[in-house]
Amino acid sequence: MRRHRVALATALSAVAVGGVVAASSAQGAPGADPAAAPPSTALGHVAAALPSGCYGQTDRPHNSTHEPGSINVVARTVCAGLGVHVDTALYRSRWYGWQQRGSGSNNGVGSVTTNAAESAADCDGTHDYLGSSYHEASNGAWARTSNRADRLTC
Repeated sequence: MRRHRVALATALSAVAVGGVVAASSAQGAPGADPAAAPPSTALGHVAAALPSGCYGQTDRPHNSTHEPGSINVVARTVCAGLGVHVDTALYRSRWYGWQQRGSGSNNGVGSVTTNAAESAADCDGTHDYLGSSYHEASNGAWARTSNRADRLTC
């Protein structure tokens, strides 16, 4: 599985690898909901004021191995020695735009992981999926990451 990791650095840097990254900054609304900003499908920039070695990551949406017939996305925030938070949302492409299908949130110290899933009961057919996540550290720095998988079948 290809993963997309975004280093949370002190300088603004372009992201030029697979996945999708939305714009972010070191200032922002604490506890912002990833669903509050519409998903982006264009490459963007990432900026944050977290120490070296800290990062936010959204894996590619995928068919769940824990609950067959469902679609799942996993996100994590890692920053040793700081309180960390992650929100993630799973979206499905519809003829009218992106429809939120699941969400998850978690807090911790040093490292946290959460997931969002579309349940097997709600999953039907073949669709494009987007995972969109919000990452925050206790020093106030934050970033958004996203990753997309096309043509997943439940």
